[in-house]
Amino acid sequence: MKRLITIPLAVVLCLPFGMAAAGDEAETIKQAVLAPQEAGWARHDFKTYMSQWADKAQIVIARGEKPGKYDTVFNRKQIEATRQLLMQDKPAQNHKITFANVKVTVDGNEAELRLRSTLAVGEDYQIADEIFQLRKTSTGWKVQVNRGWLIKAKFGKAVITYDADTWKKLDEDADQLLKSDRRGDKTVQALLLAVRFQEAHALAKKITVRKDVTAADWAQRGQAAMDAGDAGDAVAAFRQALKLDKNAAVSPFARK
Repeated sequence: MKRLITIPLAVVLCLPFGMAAAGDEAETIKQAVLAPQEAGWARHDFKTYMSQWADKAQIVIARGEKPGKYDTVFNRKQIEATRQLLMQDKPAQNHKITFANVKVTVDGNEAELRLRSTLAVGEDYQIADEIFQLRKTSTGWKVQVNRGWLIKAKFGKAVITYDADTWKKLDEDADQLLKSDRRGDKTVQALLLAVRFQEAHALAKKITVRKDVTAADWAQRGQAAMDAGDAGDAVAAFRQALKLDKNAAVSPFARK
């Protein structure tokens, strides 16, 4: 199974819309989320992307709508640090982001926006459901929490539908490797595929203190760090990988 596309779950404007709330307020809320998302992920306009987030905003990378033990939560500092790295360069020409099934509900100064987003990189893609919870402030509507979870993905020839059976199988694979994989690198990959990012990062850090550590180990730690929200460790790990092998598979920002 190939590695998940790691650009965070995000969206770009694509008509038609389905609205649960009517009128100007719903349109304002929609634009408060979709315009910055489009700016960030379609054009890598980092400043505009960050304008949507409240001071104490969170992104939750999850397996479903309900809270789960493998939820990975980024605070606003982590959102800013990881996105600033990812948006340093122009997006690839074959990078496309769309959304559908947009629904907005408003309750006074609180609002919720739901949608289904699709991120495509060439022929590969990932589809996710997302919920944005917003609050009206003196400077407009701001996102307090963005929760997203995978629905379907295509990586090369493999097409994966994420349901209870899929998550069970991914967990079984990761748990089996935790018992049998002495070196641990295969386990890190399995944990990343299972969206168990904190575990993957913790294990990757243990691997990189071994005497036989490789450039690939450091590159894997960098990826796990980004997925876990530790931008500083990601940069340091990727740079260490490049010291050992200038051709190491690292994120583009690490070569700056």
